[in-house]
Amino acid sequence: MDELTRWARDELARLIEIPSPHGEEGAILEHLEDRLEGLGRTPRRVEAGEAGWNLVVGPGSPELVLVAHVDTIRPTWDWEPVARVDGPRVQGLGAQDDKGGVAALLVLLRLLGEDDLPESVAVAFTVDEEWGGRGSRAVAEALRPRAAVALEGTGGAVCTAEAGYAEAWVRFRGRGVHRSLIEEGDNAAVRAARFVVDLPALPLAGAPAHPLLGRSVASVEELRAGGPIYAIPERAEVRVDVRLSPPALPEEAFRQLRELAARHGGEVEPIEGAAPFEVGTDVRLVRALRAAARAVTGVQPPLGGMPSWTDAHSFVELAGADAVIYGPGHLRAAHRPDEWVDVREVVTVGRVLAELVRGWPRAADAGAGRPGDRAREEV
Repeated sequence: MDELTRWARDELARLIEIPSPHGEEGAILEHLEDRLEGLGRTPRRVEAGEAGWNLVVGPGSPELVLVAHVDTIRPTWDWEPVARVDGPRVQGLGAQDDKGGVAALLVLLRLLGEDDLPESVAVAFTVDEEWGGRGSRAVAEALRPRAAVALEGTGGAVCTAEAGYAEAWVRFRGRGVHRSLIEEGDNAAVRAARFVVDLPALPLAGAPAHPLLGRSVASVEELRAGGPIYAIPERAEVRVDVRLSPPALPEEAFRQLRELAARHGGEVEPIEGAAPFEVGTDVRLVRALRAAARAVTGVQPPLGGMPSWTDAHSFVELAGADAVIYGPGHLRAAHRPDEWVDVREVVTVGRVLAELVRGWPRAADAGAGRPGDRAREEV
């Protein structure tokens, strides 16, 4: 293990050992302020309302923003903020999602040394990604970049498409009676169960599969019914998440959920939703990032699709930016008690981003215009 990899491993372990569930990101941001200053950078705070504040290094009106979020989920299991290191493998809450991405940005800034970031590039550390996305929304509105890279685990792929989602509560009313009088009751849990069984048959799930994201698909996140009072459940509720592939939109998903719920006597209460997005493979950012990855690794990275909402969405929605998702590890290692990431992948991503940043002024000068315009010079 070389010196840079050991440095990145230690930085990542320290990040893991600073608890930062969404809503409690202050301590890790203050730590990052110190580390950034130690790397010769002058970070500034970008307020995100009740969600707190983000950190940004670089100009106020960049063309390109590289962003990683500092918050983690609030785990439902017992945990301690301890990093477990086994060779290149670093384990702990947030290792994959997204402190590995944060560490990759620190590697990038170290690799740049005393060189200033190009005036067209900024680096952002955001809050609230795991809850409301208010951190990236604030950064997107403040900086209005033309392009953005959100760091999440993609398994080495450059993800040019991101799934949307529609999330809702579906509630059922029945008639509760003593459990011995089954025939006189109307079991709300049974209504909910029949709805769940029919859920995969939503019409949007039968649409042709997207080449990078697959089919739209509905799943159950939570189901509540009954209790310890020896009675037929009078109420039941199901929290549903519909992953949306282009061209499906949240409005259509909610409409189809209402139709299905009505057949089982249920009502739908939307929680939130977001449309999927996709950028062309010939846009400047995609070509420049793939070229940088090829230069560092010797291999052309595959294109991929991100099946989850990320901070990239905020930059597409609010700034009209071209946005992709790229980062160390893979989401399948996230949101679980044994969450981990390979620090060698963290370093590789940092090197790729350094290559991208060093070449970005040339790539930007090669093709002016709005997001999506193809640069005249091949990258």
